Amino acid sequence: MKRSRKLMLLFVLLFPMVLFSQGCFISTGPGPGPGPGPGATTGDLVISWDFNGYSGCPNDVHDVRVLINGGQSSAMADCNADKRQLDDLAPGTYVIRVQGLDSDGTVTWESNERGVVVVAGGTAEADFDLADLP
Repeated sequence: MKRSRKLMLLFVLLFPMVLFSQGCFISTGPGPGPGPGPGATTGDLVISWDFNGYSGCPNDVHDVRVLINGGQSSAMADCNADKRQLDDLAPGTYVIRVQGLDSDGTVTWESNERGVVVVAGGTAEADFDLADLP
């Protein structure tokens, strides 16, 4: 009886955090191409961005860099692509930050950092709003 009460309490405490958390979008549907096989062990992540709520690239942004897990790895994209897909990731939570770089590679725009969950056989999607750095 005590165990079920503890589980219920845990559920009651965690459910609002999951329900109202910001910045994590999870889609369990298959990504582009044929769907995942029954034994899928990886997932995909699609990162999209805008600049202060506007699509299109500001004059001072040439490329976009997606930093993963505090910069342990990164992926580059042309700013005009509006998104970057990362394929075959191990399931788990990835901490993402997106940066806009000028033609010299200087960071001129940056998003907040947040976690995105990738599930096996699915495609997670997350949109980041970049702000102009002073």
